[in-house]
Amino acid sequence: MNRFVVAAGAAVLTLAGCASTPAEDTPTPEEAAFVAALEGELSARYAEENLVTVGRQVCNALDAGATVEQVLYTIHDAGLPRPDTAAIVNRAIQNLCPEHHPLVGGAR
Repeated sequence: MNRFVVAAGAAVLTLAGCASTPAEDTPTPEEAAFVAALEGELSARYAEENLVTVGRQVCNALDAGATVEQVLYTIHDAGLPRPDTAAIVNRAIQNLCPEHHPLVGGAR
């Protein structure tokens, strides 16, 4: 797993805080579903494009062979609260890379 890529994405979320700017690209339906699924689950507001970036990095790390636990720890170590970290990873798997559902015990 490229720990630094996921950590960098998580750091972007942390640094962005409540910042929100229009996304340069229109989100895919999967990305829009990912962001919508996170609505009300996070303790802080994060810019939509930053959430999508971290969500995609979660999937890339899992594709590269990282475990869910490694991804969770990496994002949390970058400064996100545990509940936000868990929500982002779970919703990324649910909406952006559902092929990884078996890694989370079938959570949907």
